[in-house]
Amino acid sequence: MSALGTLAGKTNTLVPIPKTMRAGVYREKGIVRVEEVPVPELADGEVIIKVAACGICGTDIKKIYHAYVPPPQILGHEVAGTCRSNRPRCDEVDAG
Repeated sequence: MSALGTLAGKTNTLVPIPKTMRAGVYREKGIVRVEEVPVPELADGEVIIKVAACGICGTDIKKIYHAYVPPPQILGHEVAGTCRSNRPRCDEVDAG
């Protein structure tokens, strides 16, 4: 990532990508904290979504409540938002 926080390489980006984002981080059995974490680097075929809404599924709740997975982890896969950036080989999604 450059000093401006935009992704280097051939990335289709509408706006500068921030260096950090908020995420619910599973820290220990039954504990999830909202924390500032680094924005992950994009690999080919990946996108960055500016999240408008998100949820957590029942399976992830069980993982947190029963400590089925080791912390720390950012769980979840149910998001809605706008594509802000994509990498080559990601023809299915356009930024915007």
